[in-house]
Amino acid sequence: MNELLVVPSKDQFEIQATLHREICDRLHEVVSTFDVHHSTILSQLDTSQPGQVESYQHWWQKLKMCLLQHATLHEQFAQHLETAQQNYQENEQQIASSLQTSPTTSPS
Repeated sequence: MNELLVVPSKDQFEIQATLHREICDRLHEVVSTFDVHHSTILSQLDTSQPGQVESYQHWWQKLKMCLLQHATLHEQFAQHLETAQQNYQENEQQIASSLQTSPTTSPS
């Protein structure tokens, strides 16, 4: 029966949490980098196509909000994975403890 049990690697929780945090960080970097160039883009757009500035600003605000929300979701995923890892370890310890303290019965 024991050979049928599959124990997930505790490292997998940590690996996945790290990946989600890296995605979150990268999304924040993208938004930050684009924000730095935002005023330059606006001035160039205002010079070449003045009527498009407002629609561009609206588009950028929507995209920026979506990227930041997406980053927040990845941070939440990372937190949930860390909580899952912690709960898994606690349950594992409780099971191990209960197996050690439970009386063994020997066949008579």
